[in-house]
Amino acid sequence: MKKYYLLCMMLFAACINSGLAQTVSSQKGLTTAVFNLPAGIIKVYLPDDIRPGDMISGSVTAVPSGKNAKQTAKNLVELKKYTVEFNGQKIPVEAKSFQCNIDERILPLRTLNLMNGNGENAGLVNIQSTDNRQIQTAPAECKIPTHALTAAPLRITGPFDGNSSNTNCIINNIPCELYTESPRQCLVAFPQNAKGNQTIEVQENSQPKCLKKISGVDLNVSAGKTNLMKGDKTYLNVEVTGLQNLPDTAKLTITNITTDVVVMQPVNNFVVLLTPDNVNKGTYTRRFDVQSIKTGNFTVNVNIDLPENNPPVFADVRAPKGGKRDEKVLTAGTRTAFNIAMKKWADANTEGKNPIDFQCENCVQCIKAYATEKNAGDVGELGWGIITSFLSGSLKMAGGVLEKVKDVADKGGDIYKAIKHLIDKGKIQVIGFKEKWCENNQYCQVTGIIVYDVATGCAKAEYRCRGTKMCCPFAETTYIMNYCFDEDGAVIDETISIDIMH
Repeated sequence: MKKYYLLCMMLFAACINSGLAQTVSSQKGLTTAVFNLPAGIIKVYLPDDIRPGDMISGSVTAVPSGKNAKQTAKNLVELKKYTVEFNGQKIPVEAKSFQCNIDERILPLRTLNLMNGNGENAGLVNIQSTDNRQIQTAPAECKIPTHALTAAPLRITGPFDGNSSNTNCIINNIPCELYTESPRQCLVAFPQNAKGNQTIEVQENSQPKCLKKISGVDLNVSAGKTNLMKGDKTYLNVEVTGLQNLPDTAKLTITNITTDVVVMQPVNNFVVLLTPDNVNKGTYTRRFDVQSIKTGNFTVNVNIDLPENNPPVFADVRAPKGGKRDEKVLTAGTRTAFNIAMKKWADANTEGKNPIDFQCENCVQCIKAYATEKNAGDVGELGWGIITSFLSGSLKMAGGVLEKVKDVADKGGDIYKAIKHLIDKGKIQVIGFKEKWCENNQYCQVTGIIVYDVATGCAKAEYRCRGTKMCCPFAETTYIMNYCFDEDGAVIDETISIDIMH
């Protein structure tokens, strides 16, 4: 989830209103159209996965301008005279929420118009439609992220009907506002005061309730003195709380937009990856020095991307045909290769003694028991660490196409989407094993990934074992295997190799 902060520090002049401009943006499930008017701002919210034939829900918010209560009240009356036109419907601004049955025609763009009280066009933006073939079906059950940003939209995926009027969301027994809903997701307003551990409950129509513990992440940005003259210095403080028990890496970005006005130290564009290990106490803070180089306004954008329920990225593991291998063949092949590889390792390293890695026999047994088709999961459940570790040594697979995924990972982008693209192209097939404590040894924790190169018929698997000294004397052990299949799906013994790292 991303929260967008526009921090406008007053150096001399006041910030200037942008006039009658209109903008449209999409992020994390929500499309937002903003109309700037003399009386204030009108925002229209729509789901970002609109497709023909959908029932969808949206909402409208009016934010009046004014220096006092009287001016604000007067401007609110003016804003309520406007009407939003979308999908052939006229929606009064004061309606706040609305439902639409999206036209069955596939149109690349759909127009959203704002009309004033005289029926005149006061603004127009285009809303991107989604082809039915470009979007995945709804999850079979409700999925709520483990962390949510306060005072920001929270996306919840699941089997919704698109009608937000029959959807209820409660956080610690307090009802939440719904921004939008489609048949695949709903966007709710996570409250500003819902910091730290919370309980969220979502119920769609008469379906069973979806209940989960969630941590409210608060992003606080503050500055020293803001009235600076040329050459003056100040500071910027960024504090993030509520990060305890992160399931994966979050990304924090602080960007100085007005580099011609101020210089931010240590850099004008600061990016940090907040891994679970680095923020186990739940808080991250950073101070930046700021120096003005000329009088004027300066703007700093502060964004944080929290891990959420990534779209499922399943392997293309249909029945063996044209070089494809099903889940059963891939996982069985991995176990076979693992047994042979460990024997090869022992023969090459024992010299009459047990190799040091056999001190981790519990890890070995755990991996072999876990790497079965019943535990094969979707890549979206894998952590950033195991995937990026795999990529660092696998760039030559599939003709080098994994270099593109590595490049995405290095830039902090959506690696799950990049992997899915290669799967859809028929280049690779992927099976993930999300991190889990072993059933027969609660001291060992294992995660893994298998990538099958369709062109060569070869696979590479990486497993990471962590745990206490009752599991292995090493804090972490990684097993990396290479092996190939013949046309019948059997592992070719001569192709098997293994590297073991502590």
